Amino acid sequence: ALLYVCALGAMDGAAEVAPIRFGETDHVLDVDFHPSAPLVAAALLSSDVEVYRYSTGGNARAFCCTTLTESVRSTRFSADGATLYACSRDKSIVGVNTETGEVSWHRKKGHKYPINSLMVLSETLFVSGDDEGIIKLWDTRTDQCVHGFNLHEDYIADFAFHSESGTLLSASGDGTLGVFDIGARKTIHRSEHQEDELLSVEIVKGGRKVITGQQDGVIGIWGWNDWGDVTDRFPGHPLSIDTLLPMDSDTVCTGSSDGIIRVVSILPNKLLGVLGDHDEFPVEKLARSHDGKYIGSCSHDSTVHFWDVEYLFAEASDDELDEDALAEAMADDGDDGESSGSDLDTDVQEQSGKRRRAQGASSSHAVPSEEFFDGF
Repeated sequence: ALLYVCALGAMDGAAEVAPIRFGETDHVLDVDFHPSAPLVAAALLSSDVEVYRYSTGGNARAFCCTTLTESVRSTRFSADGATLYACSRDKSIVGVNTETGEVSWHRKKGHKYPINSLMVLSETLFVSGDDEGIIKLWDTRTDQCVHGFNLHEDYIADFAFHSESGTLLSASGDGTLGVFDIGARKTIHRSEHQEDELLSVEIVKGGRKVITGQQDGVIGIWGWNDWGDVTDRFPGHPLSIDTLLPMDSDTVCTGSSDGIIRVVSILPNKLLGVLGDHDEFPVEKLARSHDGKYIGSCSHDSTVHFWDVEYLFAEASDDELDEDALAEAMADDGDDGESSGSDLDTDVQEQSGKRRRAQGASSSHAVPSEEFFDGF
């Protein structure tokens, strides 16, 4: 059986942060934490961006942005936390002052096509990616697009950024990984086409490796500066890997469209445990709080969940995951923790695959697709 490692944190009776629940049709498409304050932002299908102040004593709404007119697909706090950016299916990007909750910037036609992804690169730069693969670089000092990249043929699902080298990575629905030099404003490489859509991307192993989550449930492993094709494959997730979140240089949380949040090790590739689940609703996004104590997850169950992971790092140093705690729990559960890609989650029932994120995702609890996907 799969080990739910979140049970470890509950054993000491610590107070928990309650989930934030929205309306039944307010599916949460993205979540992000403020870089220095206990604030969390949720991007909703209803076209709103809700920001809450969270604590073990209760959650309180801070403000709500209602400027966008269609589903909000991504939201990100600026590096200093002063501004919250959000992008929408209505092709616009909005910036909100996090002190006042007032809109400080609104580009109504930020892209020609619906915008799917955002990422903040620095105090003055962020990028956006749309349904047709166009990437735009924005300078917050002028509130203008300063460069565009037209490399991909399908939607931009996710970004990762290596700040030391100024290298931007893009995962696309066309099945390729894009690599860009932001300082020089140029394209470095576009990978070979993979077997399926790339839905998520992260940098691990101290910048020596890159991982991508694919629609077929495979984690692709790439060598830095070896952008032609993957150097290793980690199969085993029964459905698509929609989001990745590094816990340390070797350990990653994965969010899948089967609703399960797993903890896995990269090289060696093995399942360490399960953090939690969203009752088979697809996990859209994982994010970590500014103090590292909580992982937030969002899904089409209209909730943002908070998973306390502080205990996993309590006995470790330098923000490294305490695998001894996981190993001890595995031993208590009768599991040796050496699950490999081939048998990762054989006890999880196969479900129908996930459609491209730009159109939405279905689950066993979703309304019929003809209605459900209309709003994405």
